[in-house]
Amino acid sequence: YQAGGFNTVYVDLGRGAQADNAALELARAAAHREMWVIVGLNAIDALGPNRLPLDAADARGVALDWLSHTVQAWRDVPNVIAWALQNDTEERIQWSWSSFAPWLAHVYPKAADLAKAWGVPVVGDYGALTPEIVAGVDARRPGMMGTASLDLGQWQRDCVLDLQDSWINAIHST
Repeated sequence: YQAGGFNTVYVDLGRGAQADNAALELARAAAHREMWVIVGLNAIDALGPNRLPLDAADARGVALDWLSHTVQAWRDVPNVIAWALQNDTEERIQWSWSSFAPWLAHVYPKAADLAKAWGVPVVGDYGALTPEIVAGVDARRPGMMGTASLDLGQWQRDCVLDLQDSWINAIHST
């Protein structure tokens, strides 16, 4: 790394005990060469190959425990200058559609507001609104993109930010 002009090494954790131990050895070797280390905390990968279900408190708790334990274990590595959260979070989670309706109700307190924004009649509660219905609402629009799809994307963004905020809090509290 140094021969290439780099002064920092990035190591990924969460790929299994053997890989994490190798990352620790790399971090120690970097310290001997007076290089910095950024530690990638892949909490979802640490749980295994499956997606993290957003509505499963036990799985989220295991991820938080892994983060706390890992940060604690790496706390005394002198050349660690930063923690990096998993950068592909949205690709590794299982969406919980049950939280979409309450999110919509918060954004559009009245069904008439949602109907106006999406340009379609809305009858009943928001619980019947699924990603398939959102796609159908916007299917006739240019590029198949409209307010319904943007709302779905905003909800997904909020879910990811909520998850990452819980990870950040776990890191800071360790």
